[in-house]
Amino acid sequence: RGRTRSHVGSARAPVMHVQPLLAIKLEHAREEWILVQSGEIEVVLSDDEHHGLAAGDAIHFESSRLQEIVNRTAEPATYICMMTPPPF
Repeated sequence: RGRTRSHVGSARAPVMHVQPLLAIKLEHAREEWILVQSGEIEVVLSDDEHHGLAAGDAIHFESSRLQEIVNRTAEPATYICMMTPPPF
């Protein structure tokens, strides 16, 4: 499907690997935090609110606002997504 998941430590935060030029939409929780480990992604919260993130960047938002997470580059991107409450 173009993305894979693994988990980090006891908190079980999913680490997302996004293939180049792929858009995904995650399951919704109440709040989400994203930390980009490598590559670049774009977090789309509305038609007028797009956040470009690179390695080391983070964002926090209310989950209901998330429209999609997009990798618009030709390189893979990896990010950690933490949600409350956890979806698993």
